[in-house]
Amino acid sequence: MWISLREHLTAIREADDRRYREVNAEREKALRIKELADATALQLAREIQVYKDEKANELRAQIESERGNYITRPEHQVLMGVVSTMERTLSEKLNDATKQIALGAGMGRGMQLLLGGLAGAIASAAAIAAVIKL
Repeated sequence: MWISLREHLTAIREADDRRYREVNAEREKALRIKELADATALQLAREIQVYKDEKANELRAQIESERGNYITRPEHQVLMGVVSTMERTLSEKLNDATKQIALGAGMGRGMQLLLGGLAGAIASAAAIAAVIKL
């Protein structure tokens, strides 16, 4: 079965036309799918951004509410200055008290030695007086 060249070329052209139509139809389907995916991605991006904004606002509100719970750097420096002054004052008072205690202990020891020496002298005098009477 022989066909003419014209019929053959017509059949090839029809097959090519059908293939081009099918490719174009698939291209249009792919384009619609891409457009739908892009629209869905944009919607998701909007929802994500809204969620991020809400969380950022919540965090900002939490930080604002907690801000009053902490002291500032200048306040901290003032407090450290007061604490340092108090430490120096207490240290000076402690040194004074230690000196007073040491002085009192020294005086007490001196009194003990004096009284001990006086008792010894009285005992020696009594012994000497007892020896003289004999």
